[in-house]
Amino acid sequence: MAIVNAAYFKSTWQEQFLPERTQPTPFYVTPGQPRSVPMMMQESTFNYGDFSSQIAARVLELPYKGKAMSMFIFLPSEDGPGGFAKMVSQLSGNNVRAATNGDLLNSRLVELQLPKFKLDVKVKGLIPALMNTGIIDIFSFDKANFTTLGPLREVAVETVIHKAFVEVNEEGTEAAAVTALIAPVRSFIQPIRFHCNRPFLFLIRDNGTRSILFMGAYKDPATAA
Repeated sequence: MAIVNAAYFKSTWQEQFLPERTQPTPFYVTPGQPRSVPMMMQESTFNYGDFSSQIAARVLELPYKGKAMSMFIFLPSEDGPGGFAKMVSQLSGNNVRAATNGDLLNSRLVELQLPKFKLDVKVKGLIPALMNTGIIDIFSFDKANFTTLGPLREVAVETVIHKAFVEVNEEGTEAAAVTALIAPVRSFIQPIRFHCNRPFLFLIRDNGTRSILFMGAYKDPATAA
């Protein structure tokens, strides 16, 4: 028996990027290893928080249309793989929830640069990770019991596959029927520069339940991972 779990997400940004502003821009896999990526750009108001002292990262919320769900981007405060590793080492369930808490984020004018990318990942070898969470019996012929599903005796799970797909583009993750023309905001307020030109972490959250639906990292355009 195999358990297959597929996660697929499609939605549209609340504030769409203008395709004509997307242009090739260096993305630094390491400080000395730039790769050219199609970089989306816009200047608008977003929820933003600086958590450099807590998790070595700054956080930006990008709401999807209707604001029922949002993407949160965790941009390491320090450059390079070391900065990404430092951020990840300080992440936990509690401080991820704190960093995505709307009460701790402030509405700020932001100069945003975000790579346009697509991730299509298939992961195997998840049985040890599941067993570490306490899911054990289903992998044992002696203990597994699937009789509630039918006349399944002496059956155990031998393979677990996880497949995930997410695409980030100017419209969001789904082309909109009508393209919103969003004019740049003119203001005497100096915008915060939030340039995702180095490895970063992102997650997609259901804002009603505050449940994380998808989490991933963009570290190398050559592998889109």
